Amino acid sequence: MPHIFMDESWCLWFNLDKKRTSKYFIITFVFTDKKRSIEKIPKKIFRWFSKKQIIKRKWWVLHCNKEDIKTKNKFFKLIWENKNLKIMSVILDKRNIFTNKLKNDKTELYDYITNVLLSRIYNKNIIPNTNKNIKFIASKRETNKFMNENFIDYLNWNYKRICFSVKRHEEEKCLQIVDFCSWWIFRKYEFNDESFYNLFKNNIFEESFFI
Repeated sequence: MPHIFMDESWCLWFNLDKKRTSKYFIITFVFTDKKRSIEKIPKKIFRWFSKKQIIKRKWWVLHCNKEDIKTKNKFFKLIWENKNLKIMSVILDKRNIFTNKLKNDKTELYDYITNVLLSRIYNKNIIPNTNKNIKFIASKRETNKFMNENFIDYLNWNYKRICFSVKRHEEEKCLQIVDFCSWWIFRKYEFNDESFYNLFKNNIFEESFFI
């Protein structure tokens, strides 16, 4: 069954003078029609850890911004070797958002960006033309702050084949892959750091600005 996994990097706050408020906000999708092949990636990383290292990681979850260079290298090498995943990302440059409506209504903005990505996936025929349903799993860490019932209803109405759900990273290991990819796409734009981005850029099907 085809799967789409979604996660985001950084925040939707627009006070750019405030410390730790980013210039960019990233939403990333990872698409695969062979889920088992990519959910093994986090599991393989844990095989290399000592018991002490595993204990430090609650719920057996990896977060890119918390891992050391060695772990990141191993993770992205496994992504690079995997031919069964495609990445799409929308980059929001907050400096280009001039309307107060979008700045003040973060739910509407988040919903709109997500819908843009879904539309592109359909329009570019990334999803195979089969009768199978598609599982769309979003990260619960931030998504539940913005994604409301109306938007879920909208998804169900406009994308009949999608079975939408929201899960934590410990519940769905593939979300950890999106976390790593989205984080380094974010670093590419926010800090001009492409060190790890170059290790998985061949998996990126589309990378575009929202505005």
